[in-house]
Amino acid sequence: MRCWTKVRPRSTPARRTRCCPGRLSSVFATSRIKELVVTNSIPLCEEAKAVDKIKVLSIAGLLGAAIESIHMETSVSSLFN
Repeated sequence: MRCWTKVRPRSTPARRTRCCPGRLSSVFATSRIKELVVTNSIPLCEEAKAVDKIKVLSIAGLLGAAIESIHMETSVSSLFN
């Protein structure tokens, strides 16, 4: 039910590929899980994108604020309150 990353040899142009086992939609259809919330830090495989119960949240704002705080030498702990 989970997606994972495989690393290819360095000689290939695309260094990382994602693999996703089959039957995701049928697993979620019979599951009591109402919603699975994930971040967009790792792309979902195509089968996972098709599942309505998986909700993807963007972390772009949080990541940008963390970079800015580090650059300005201010605390990043306030971002996680």
